[in-house]
Amino acid sequence: MIYIFFIIFILFSIFPLVISLESYNKYRYKEVYVDDGFVRVGRFFGKSFSKMIERELPKIKGNVIFLTREEDIDKTEEDGEEIYPDIVENLVVRNQMKASLNVKEFKKEIYCKGDVDLSKGNLKIRAAYSKGEMKIGANTIVKRWIDAEKNVYVFSGSDLGLSASSNEMLSISEGVSFKRLYGKKIEINSTGEERKINYPEDDIYENKDIKSKKNIKIKDGEIIFGNISSKKNIYLGKNVFVTGNIFADGNIFIGENTKVCGNIMAYKDISVSKNVELGQNGVIVSVISRGSINFKENTDVYGFVSCEKGGFIKDE
Repeated sequence: MIYIFFIIFILFSIFPLVISLESYNKYRYKEVYVDDGFVRVGRFFGKSFSKMIERELPKIKGNVIFLTREEDIDKTEEDGEEIYPDIVENLVVRNQMKASLNVKEFKKEIYCKGDVDLSKGNLKIRAAYSKGEMKIGANTIVKRWIDAEKNVYVFSGSDLGLSASSNEMLSISEGVSFKRLYGKKIEINSTGEERKINYPEDDIYENKDIKSKKNIKIKDGEIIFGNISSKKNIYLGKNVFVTGNIFADGNIFIGENTKVCGNIMAYKDISVSKNVELGQNGVIVSVISRGSINFKENTDVYGFVSCEKGGFIKDE
């Protein structure tokens, strides 16, 4: 009898190990499933800040508002350009806003019910939210984030801090650095040049995913109906069309006049050539790198861009 109990004990001891090994052998070469419907909260900062301000605005006493603590505010109901001090120390609340030429820095957040015009450039701002449009002038440094309900225009040489987002279009010029971008459409250094993308001739096709433990190179002009995933690097040539997602444990390089309809994720760097289109109008996609992302001119992204080591926009 004791032998039977001993055998049962051994079986129960090794059973979980057998199941684990079987599961490992079955799935070790399969890619991690990513839900295409997953959408990051690209406007988290702007939405949270505006909600907090709007909740407290009716309770203002004098020029003090309570957020996480009491804050002095620079508030006016007047519209248009105002003369600010060189260094604005207080939280700014406006109906419309245009920074005067003398101002150099906004040390606290900006909240505006209308348009925000910071196009004078050479500014330092902590954070800014607009219910209208927003213009960020050349060589502006954003310490935290910017967000607007309408279009956002960012001019050359600016540093966008942690996040730049728009509920509509986010337009960015060359020489801009960033960490996270979000917009229904992100226009990157737009030149108006027509893209020469090799679109499929019809909608009848067979899905065929490409997977490899080695580098993957897609030739110029290829049309890929499916996903591409590699344990190393992925190189897309010129005029390539990909209907699915692209995942790489290494780097991803995207050639000129290429379109990728799905998400793009790399454990290292992503490099995007000129005249590229990522995503499609009306669908939010993610372009994510644990390294850096470099864009060249005339590229459109529909959705969310994120890179842990920073991104940069340069012309040819």
